[in-house]
Amino acid sequence: MYYQFMVPPGDKDLLRYLWWKEGYFNSDPIDCRMRVHLFGAASSPGVATYALRKIANDHGSKYANEASQFVHRNFYVDDGVTSVSSISSACTLIAETQKLLAEGGSKCHKVMSKSNSQEVIE
Repeated sequence: MYYQFMVPPGDKDLLRYLWWKEGYFNSDPIDCRMRVHLFGAASSPGVATYALRKIANDHGSKYANEASQFVHRNFYVDDGVTSVSSISSACTLIAETQKLLAEGGSKCHKVMSKSNSQEVIE
């Protein structure tokens, strides 16, 4: 999920690392910088939360209000958890949230349901 969010050019030095070509440590290291946020950086969860909420703010008016509220209120970093009253409500919420996040270049791809209906997963 973090790889979906680019590091601003001015901040790339903050995510610098050294790389030895083919793992040969007797050679000079190559100085590299991350272009995307990575798993394990202390800043990445905050960046993901901020980015998802910004997408909901910027594009939420184009979709069902429930999708924007879901992103704002029911996401922890990159996981959204909620309960709805019907299978059709779940399908609508998932579809609208996926479209909303796609507007900002993010992908909502993990869906789980306690319902026995295959319709929710598809």
